Amino acid sequence: MITRGMIDRLEEAGVPREDAAAQAERVFAAMRAELQAGRTVPIDGIGRLVAPSKPVWIPGTRRTRALEQRKVALKHGTVIEKGEPYAVRA
Repeated sequence: MITRGMIDRLEEAGVPREDAAAQAERVFAAMRAELQAGRTVPIDGIGRLVAPSKPVWIPGTRRTRALEQRKVALKHGTVIEKGEPYAVRA
């Protein structure tokens, strides 16, 4: 779940490399649990994660059976970088 780049950033911040992955895994597990419980997970400087529950038809049942499904989405994403204006050919 955590990338090498993320571990490198945590290590640069003073977290021992072996602890960085374990800490990140615990945080991501807690985020997943919050989303499964139907709660919003705000991430500073990124946006908000939501996972609303919605019914999904089961294929092959001719719309007589459905199941509830949660799919994670990013809401209110933050602009993290904005470049300089440039000319575009018409």
